[in-house]
Amino acid sequence: MTRLHITLFAFLTLGVANATTISVLPAITNVTTGSDFNVNIQIDSAADLYAWQFDFGYDPLVAVVSLVTDGTFLATGGPESYFAGTVDNASGSVSSVSSLLTNAVSGVSGSGLLATITLHAVGAGQSTLSAFNFILLDSTFSDISADTVPATVTVSAATATPEPGTAVLLLAGSFVFLWRRLTQS
Repeated sequence: MTRLHITLFAFLTLGVANATTISVLPAITNVTTGSDFNVNIQIDSAADLYAWQFDFGYDPLVAVVSLVTDGTFLATGGPESYFAGTVDNASGSVSSVSSLLTNAVSGVSGSGLLATITLHAVGAGQSTLSAFNFILLDSTFSDISADTVPATVTVSAATATPEPGTAVLLLAGSFVFLWRRLTQS
């Protein structure tokens, strides 16, 4: 290999290995109606992350958001200012979830949890869970590019436990009444 090929190979290898990725995890979730579940917004291979913001989308006929909590990743760099965003369950969106370091000189590097979103399964079906419109900034307030990976939730109808029929209850009550009459005689 020539020196140019080695340099080009090293550059391409480093570029692929260090690409920042934002993922919604777990990638696939299976739940039943009426249950709550969490998805995590995970960042991988961040370099000098100082601030972030994103929107989140889902099908409101399948699940609704009940809570958005801050992750632990950015706080490893120092105090932060966090905003849980604005939830709109009618349209299936959470807008402007964000966090910003407040005292740090440099940002945070590595991988970790940006936020956790708690959802409640409301209807049978399948929904893509997407984090999008990301703004990632380094400590000089320059943009950091990132690839995003959505997740999918499948909600199955909960199986109802059948209630005893009226005839069964009437029969059982009659049996108890007759047994008591016979044992008291």
